[in-house]
Amino acid sequence: MRAPALIALLLLAPTVGQAEVRAGATGIGIILGEPSGLSGKLFMSRRHAFDAGLSFSILDDAFYAHVDYLLHFPGSMRGFGGGQWLPYAGVGGQFEVHQRRDDGHAGLGVRLPVGLAWHPANSPLDFFAELALGMKLFPATRPSFGGGFGVRLYL
Repeated sequence: MRAPALIALLLLAPTVGQAEVRAGATGIGIILGEPSGLSGKLFMSRRHAFDAGLSFSILDDAFYAHVDYLLHFPGSMRGFGGGQWLPYAGVGGQFEVHQRRDDGHAGLGVRLPVGLAWHPANSPLDFFAELALGMKLFPATRPSFGGGFGVRLYL
């Protein structure tokens, strides 16, 4: 997304509604880190959600896609400014396609994400930080690590 389009989206965001932790709440946005890309989240209830990402790793020269099931712990953090703080943990899978000319291949793995999301009061946004430990299973078994910071707009 180009910078002017992102700025316009953020300026119009207050007209969209408030980022509520409720069944059916859907957020789309970006995550910056390793890898960086698009992020989406769908709440099934106040505690349960699915998270997905499409991203690119500059270090690995690879395209990544992941889907996670997340369990949130509402009410476990209080006294840190306005809005709602939601720590979470989950489990998911990832698919990757490496672009290197000498060893281009596809792979599968599992991930264990942990993070913290902040839903500011009276805002349609959430801000989050996440770390994901994982294991690449195919074509070779080896540990993996990812993480980043992001923002999502709830529609």
